Amino acid sequence: MGKKRKEDVELVLKKVFGPLGLGTICSEYKTLNFKFFEINDCEIGYEIISAFPEQPKPLSLSWWEEFTEVVAKVATPYFLLVTERPLDFVIEGSEKLDERILKTSIPTHYAAPYSFTTIFVVNISTLKTRTEIESLIERAKGLLETLVKDEKNLASWPRN
Repeated sequence: MGKKRKEDVELVLKKVFGPLGLGTICSEYKTLNFKFFEINDCEIGYEIISAFPEQPKPLSLSWWEEFTEVVAKVATPYFLLVTERPLDFVIEGSEKLDERILKTSIPTHYAAPYSFTTIFVVNISTLKTRTEIESLIERAKGLLETLVKDEKNLASWPRN
């Protein structure tokens, strides 16, 4: 993808989701920065994975394990991973929402309501144009909006 294409994807995210933010989690030893946007007052972390060179190496299972370890520390309720590198493995327990969109949940290091993060993986590795990427990101936004709305509705139900 290169720097230029990554910047294009960042612009698409800004167009589709609105303002983008940068968050920081500080601990005694190290600091963790992450990017996010909001849907209905809900922070959603995101990451864009670039592809260098033209024929990018697929993401490996060990890459996924390291990635989910970091996402578990961020502990936003939702996370959007946009990758131009294809996956070289099957994500156990994932649900295919679209030809290029997967959904999975991972445990975090925190107690409820932050004990799980739902990750949406958007694979743009075969897309050629910004219009195609924007269309897929719009689709992911719709899925995220529905999930956020449904989970907020569930959280507001009276409990017996």
